[in-house]
Formats: sequence, structure tokens, C-alpha cells
Amino acid sequence: ANALASMGAIVFGMFLVCTPAYLSEFLYRSYPKIKTNKKFQEKHSTFISGFLVKKDILIAMFYPIFLFRRVVCAAIFAMLFDYPYVQLALLLSISALYASYLGFVRPYSDKYSLISAINSEALFFITTILLIPLVEEANDDAKLNIGWAIISLTGSSMFCSWICVGVQYIIILKTPAPPTPSPNAKSPPTKAKKIEGQTTRKSKIPRKTGGKNAQNATIAGPQQSQKDQSKILFYLSIRYLH
Repeated sequence: ANALASMGAIVFGMFLVCTPAYLSEFLYRSYPKIKTNKKFQEKHSTFISGFLVKKDILIAMFYPIFLFRRVVCAAIFAMLFDYPYVQLALLLSISALYASYLGFVRPYSDKYSLISAINSEALFFITTILLIPLVEEANDDAKLNIGWAIISLTGSSMFCSWICVGVQYIIILKTPAPPTPSPNAKSPPTKAKKIEGQTTRKSKIPRKTGGKNAQNATIAGPQQSQKDQSKILFYLSIRYLH
């Protein structure tokens, strides 16, 4: 049983380490396609949606940085349990580096997501500082006060994140959907071409309109906008969890 548990822990650790590394290599190699290829952007929108990926390659590397930071923090919690001061110093350093990345690089495409991310990082930094007195033997009143301070800060951070998500969703709802082309719209006339002194014009093939095709075309607009709003709401929920 112990051998199986150890093997499982090793495999899981390798997965946690290899995933950010492979994702970093993939995004770095595909960065030219991310900037120019629309099909590639739509196919891999999970990794680049909501970020200013065309601005800097460091922005395209947001998810690898995000995952690698979580892996390093988990390793610090597990491996440096007997060295609390070293543990806290490393956690504060990593938090400061990540906050600098958010502040200077500004990976998010909208300011509300950036505010929510900086708010969460500030909560982690301040909470880590509040844990320093608990390394020494503190009395029960001090532990209780620190616990209530952490709870209050966490509640305030969650409330701020909810406000950011709500404001983003309201903005999305107020944004008008793009107009859908009418099924009865006529195509613009083709220009005449002169070939060896003769003027030729492309023949127009009449297309039948109406029936199920016209109904599907008129219904596609509202349905597509509802799907887009659902996707955006799911994206905002994932961003809040981050």
C-alpha cells in the first residue's frame, strides 16, 4: 500500500510539473500563429481568450506561469514544513513576483479581471504576513484575532471579486449583438472584366430563399448571441475561481 501510494504521488507530481512545461513549450512554439492565425486562435481560445496575447509573449504564457506558481507553492508547503520562516519567506517572494507580473505586464484584456487578480494576490500576501506571529508560541487571544482578521480579509476579497464579475456581466448584457445578414440580401453586382478588348460579365446564378433556410438564418442570430453570453459567463466564473 505504501509503495502504491508513493508511486501515485510520484506520477501525480510528474504530471503537475510536466503540464506547465509542455504548455509553455507549445505556446512559445505557436506564438506566431497566435498573433495571426484566426483558426488557431479559435481552436485554442481556452488558453488565450481574455488576454492581450498579441501584445507580448509573456502574456501568452499566463497559464503556464499561473500553473507553475501553484506547483512551486504546493512544493514549498509540503517539503519545507519543518522550516516555517523559510517557507513564509519563499511564499512572500513568489507572491511579490507574481504581483509584479500582473502589475507591469497587465495580461488581461479588461481592467476588472486585472483588479480581481491583483486583489486576490494582495489577499494571499497579507494573509501570509499575518501567519508570521503564529510561528512562535502565541496566546489564544492573538490566534483568535489573527483568525478573524484573515476571515474578514477573505470575505472582503470575495465581495470585491463578485462585484467585478457582476460589472463585467452587466457590460456584456448591455453590449448589442452584431447584426446578422438578411437571407434576402442581394449580393453586390460583379464588375465587368475586359479580356482582349471584349467585355464579359459573370453570370449570376439565382438562389432560392425562403423555407427552412430562411427561418434558420433568422433564428441563428439570437441563439448565437445567447450561446456567446453563456460562454462569457462561464469564462468569468473560471476567472473568479483563479
